[in-house]
Amino acid sequence: MARLHSQSAAGAAHAKTCRKLQRLWPTRQRLGVRRSCAAFDASALEICTVHEKYNSHETLTNIGQAGPHSVACRSSSEDDSKFLHGVYASTREEELAQVPWKPEERERFLRQQFQAQDHSYRNNYPGAEFLIIVVDGADAGRLYVHRRPDEIRIMDVALLPGFRGQGIGTFLLKEFLQEGQRSSRIVTIHVEAFNPALRLYQRLGFRQVAENGVYCLMEWRPSTQPSRIGSAPTTAL
Repeated sequence: MARLHSQSAAGAAHAKTCRKLQRLWPTRQRLGVRRSCAAFDASALEICTVHEKYNSHETLTNIGQAGPHSVACRSSSEDDSKFLHGVYASTREEELAQVPWKPEERERFLRQQFQAQDHSYRNNYPGAEFLIIVVDGADAGRLYVHRRPDEIRIMDVALLPGFRGQGIGTFLLKEFLQEGQRSSRIVTIHVEAFNPALRLYQRLGFRQVAENGVYCLMEWRPSTQPSRIGSAPTTAL
């Protein structure tokens, strides 16, 4: 298989942490450690991070309806740093709950990981879009995408716990697949090999084309036949 597109320093650090956690708790790999960037969790957990209404001066790009929910996106800014950190922290909550750290140690680790990841994304993906997902007028998650002439790379997509399990993530993925179909571009995303979301990507037509450590590079290719992406049933994502 082909090699991965350059894995970031933040990604390598996270992979190292995942391997350490798997050694400490072997059953975690079987059950599925909580996702990192570019992944989803379909559990219906109570929302653990306070989200704020979007700022009225921000320009929203309406995407459509995910069931009863109105979904839109807006560009992120420096003012969103605290919110984005909260989204990132929510994706590591279950994983780090197993580590015997004090709250301040956990927060310090999360802050370092978030900053390293953000720095890596912005340096390795020039021209990428860093978006806030807005659901029913409330900030709900983050969506980072890098469009290339022949590829749409979904760098990161994550929702706060209170917005998971409602088909919103699946809806967003299908929007990218429709864009890829219209523009004849492949759609790619990284995911951990033990991540339950891997099954969703496979159901949507993604195939593994590379792997590096705990990460798999998944790829979807446009069909030469008329697209039926929109007719597929929405999953619980």
